[in-house]
Amino acid sequence: MKHIRPYESVRRKPRLNEQAEFAPGMFLFKEKIEGVDYYVVKDEKGVVIAKSQDQQTAMNKAKSKARSASVTPKPESPVAMTEMAIRPREEMPKRQIEIDLSGPDGNAFSLMATAKRLYPQLHPEEMKGYKKSAELARKVNRSIPPSPVDLLIDEMMSGDYENLLQVFDREFGDYVILYR
Repeated sequence: MKHIRPYESVRRKPRLNEQAEFAPGMFLFKEKIEGVDYYVVKDEKGVVIAKSQDQQTAMNKAKSKARSASVTPKPESPVAMTEMAIRPREEMPKRQIEIDLSGPDGNAFSLMATAKRLYPQLHPEEMKGYKKSAELARKVNRSIPPSPVDLLIDEMMSGDYENLLQVFDREFGDYVILYR
């Protein structure tokens, strides 16, 4: 068998049982199978990738299979995949929350909702004794003292949008990055 350069395989068809490399790791053979001439594309290991009676069709099928194989690589073994996928929590990177003020997350109501969600996580000691039921009861009976979150939201609403941003930045500036 003689090696043919890729450009030569385009100029002339290979003879029976002649090998031509037309793509990295793919070889084109012309073989007689059950009395019919076929163009067979095999990889370096001899595994048939594509087969057709037309040379160009066989080459196109092989190239499309190679492209789809390179897009979705198959894992070598399930053990290697689990070792790479599951890692200890300590390896998880600590990232700050980023909010684009010109987008939907920059809306005043969205910022207040973010503050309501973050405050109890960042100040759990101040939130002891306050529950959701206490917030609902306060709406009915004003004699129940407001929670620290309610006080923060009241302070955010006490001025304009710039005041809201200043209060938000003062409370959560170490954890949240705001972009104008």
